[in-house]
Amino acid sequence: MKLGLLETTLNDWRLVENHAKRLRAVTAEQIMSVAKKYFIPENMTVAVLDPQPIPTDKPTKKSVSEE
Repeated sequence: MKLGLLETTLNDWRLVENHAKRLRAVTAEQIMSVAKKYFIPENMTVAVLDPQPIPTDKPTKKSVSEE
């Protein structure tokens, strides 16, 4: 599974040997730099979720065990 993941996400299954080492080499400063580049107000998307009530006046379907 790991090989398939590397092939689909990084386009090279042969990176299995170096993938963890490369991830550990990333510094906090590099992460902050990328965050400052991409996490800006112009790129923000806001979603407002409005849960709908579950209707209680309709009878529910019987389960297979109740039939």
